[in-house]
Amino acid sequence: MSATPDDNLPEPFFITEEVATQMKAAGYIFEPPSHVTTANARELFGLRPGETVSEALARQQVS
Repeated sequence: MSATPDDNLPEPFFITEEVATQMKAAGYIFEPPSHVTTANARELFGLRPGETVSEALARQQVS
């Protein structure tokens, strides 16, 4: 039986509590990525109820 293309892919890596403990012991510092935001689309695009992001952007370009 021949190998499938997926056979060569790396296994997914999950940071379990045990792995996190080992990483912290090795000096790794867990920090949230700088690109993460807690804002939502309503705040970012001024969405009105029932409006899509595309509609909000189009409305803003006309204004």
